[in-house]
Amino acid sequence: MGTFATYLDLPDFLVNGTANVETATLVGGNTTLSGSVAAGAGALPLTSPAGFPGSGLFTAWVLDGLNSEKVLGSLSGSTITLVGGTVAAHAAGVTVCSAGTGGCLADVIARASRAVENYCRQGPDGSADRSLYAVSRVENLRGPSLRASWDTQNTLVLWPRRWPIQSVTSVSIQYGTLAPVLLNMGMPLISDGLRSIEIPYQDVATITPITFVNQSGLRSQWFVVALTYVAGACGSGAFAGVPDDIREACVLLACDLLAQRSNPLGLSEVKQGKVDRTFRNRGDQWTSMFRERAYELLDQYAADLFGVTA
Repeated sequence: MGTFATYLDLPDFLVNGTANVETATLVGGNTTLSGSVAAGAGALPLTSPAGFPGSGLFTAWVLDGLNSEKVLGSLSGSTITLVGGTVAAHAAGVTVCSAGTGGCLADVIARASRAVENYCRQGPDGSADRSLYAVSRVENLRGPSLRASWDTQNTLVLWPRRWPIQSVTSVSIQYGTLAPVLLNMGMPLISDGLRSIEIPYQDVATITPITFVNQSGLRSQWFVVALTYVAGACGSGAFAGVPDDIREACVLLACDLLAQRSNPLGLSEVKQGKVDRTFRNRGDQWTSMFRERAYELLDQYAADLFGVTA
């Protein structure tokens, strides 16, 4: 089924994010892997099988940060025997869970994680990779543009689509039909709040077939930069690397999705028998208070400098 990124673990949400939000009917099994599994593994060893369906096939969720995935299988003792293998490897202690009678909390967390990525919109539009985890990525930047340009000191300035930038692996530049030239990476400077990369003149002055000395005209010619770099706000692929503000935003967005169960139409008042609930009028604001606070937390990671389509 493929892997996807999540920014919140199910036990963490159950402990810290359930104020006035009913979750008992959204969780069936909720345990951890009792041992590590390799990519392609045909079974998941569970610490406890309690709550998982005792017969038939069911969907289990492995919530493992960058390498979260859904698997299909059946319970056999304390093991889920899978139909097909796992896509990614998982360490012991990773959360494994299933849906409850009224829905699936793991699915809500996955949807909230997508909402985090959709708001931040790091990476090019249409990309399958909008993750905020710090992993190696390859981007092609067209210049001269706001993404790639030469300044007046013949320094190559690059603004990748993802940040904070952790490190730069390689940079090559191609003019027209000329062969790409790999630039010297002796002194790359990561600046502007870890959003831009500057490669100074001394690292590009000697490359051929392009000569930069007194060639200011090259600054206006079309070129393409191939960039390999590591960037992302979450310092590792595990939940431990997720900053508190991103985690809290994911909690709030999950709460917003769950709150819609009691008021799916966004009504200002709902009466059900003796129960009378009054909500903030949705006409007053364009979104809920949950989402407004989540977006405030995520604004520092949201694409805004050049627009998301640059």
